[in-house]
Amino acid sequence: MTPRQANSVAAGTANAISAEQAYVEMLYRLLDEARDRAERGLTRTLGSGGAGGTFQARVERDFTAAEQSRRLAQLNAVEHGLCFGRTDSEPTPDRVGTLYIGRIGLRDDEHEPRLIDWRAPAAHPFYAATPSDPNGLIRRRHIYTRSRTVTGVDDEVFDLDRLSEPDRRSLSGEAMLIASITSRRTGRMSDVVATIQAEQDRVIRSALQGVLVVQGGPGTGKTVAALHRAAYLLYTHRRTLERRGVLVIGPNATFLRYISQVLPSLGETDVVLSSIAELFPGVKAAPDDNPEAAVVKGDVTMVNVLRHAVRNLQQVPPGDLEINVDGLVMTVPRDTVVRARDRARKLRKPHNASRKLFHHRPARRARVRRGPGARPGPGPRGRPLCAGSAVGRAAGPGRARRAVALPHAAAAGSRAAGRGRCPPRRRPQSFGRRTGRAATPRPP
Repeated sequence: MTPRQANSVAAGTANAISAEQAYVEMLYRLLDEARDRAERGLTRTLGSGGAGGTFQARVERDFTAAEQSRRLAQLNAVEHGLCFGRTDSEPTPDRVGTLYIGRIGLRDDEHEPRLIDWRAPAAHPFYAATPSDPNGLIRRRHIYTRSRTVTGVDDEVFDLDRLSEPDRRSLSGEAMLIASITSRRTGRMSDVVATIQAEQDRVIRSALQGVLVVQGGPGTGKTVAALHRAAYLLYTHRRTLERRGVLVIGPNATFLRYISQVLPSLGETDVVLSSIAELFPGVKAAPDDNPEAAVVKGDVTMVNVLRHAVRNLQQVPPGDLEINVDGLVMTVPRDTVVRARDRARKLRKPHNASRKLFHHRPARRARVRRGPGARPGPGPRGRPLCAGSAVGRAAGPGRARRAVALPHAAAAGSRAAGRGRCPPRRRPQSFGRRTGRAATPRPP
């Protein structure tokens, strides 16, 4: 390269940096304005929370404050590296020719998009374009920034003939990926949103449904692709995933600290990170100091040992079961308990899930008799013990006695009992699964 050519390339690069600097400054002004609006809105919302007001008003205020706090945290997290890319293509009636790609989307006062979120469909060609399949792009430009200053640009041209003459003079060939690989290490994983490769982009933008398994050797980018996928899915399916939540599970706390800054830097602050040892709330697994015990516990035969141990706990009493509640004795026949246990086992559900059904059935079949000091009130399943009912006759003629306070009490039943009569028992209407016709109600 001759000195004249070198000077021409240097001048072109300087002009490109200057042009991009002006645009980046405009983007940061939009970011500052959005941040100020979020701060003022949050201040007004929190200031309106005086004493009194309806419950609905307080709920709406808290919900609004939470949303504004989340938005403010998102705007603060994208301060560094706000804009990192640009794509040039032929303009169409539906889309402008030049798009800038960044960590979040920003619009101006006219609601025109000035910065495209990297997860948006419009940003997909920035990551997917290759020389063999440019995805309609003429040029892809990577933009280097430090704080709010543009320090360099890197161009990849896919169709030089369609590039304008001023753009040709501003081309720069420094490789963004090489610069990212050789950058200084900080001891924390950083996002690769500016250097996502086409293979990683296919993983990140895969469909939500089903299970996605990513395989690869150490250091091939599996973890960083998974974190960017979480950010992409939250952007694309936010309503669905905000209701369900997103959990990132790591092998240990050290690994979680290493990856903890990736998602916030991508504008996502609502993802929960947890190690395997801390998945169950309030329980923290500790290492076993005895290697022999660890070998035994980790053996596959322990599955059957635990299954038999749980089954041995599912025992029935040798005789009828009697429960005394406030002087009222409830008797559950032993055969009822046996049938309830067998029925719960046939469901082949986990022990805790079947336990609820097991408790419910004996309570419905309980016989009640009056004891000394019994007080009036609702009977089993929250129904009043009336003189005309079988349970009421067991409790005593003309008087209602309380057997047990279960969480199925109904206000209508209590009012009917106060008028001295039993409330009508309503049976729920069920429908056939296949035909949609009314099915026969199951007996109580």
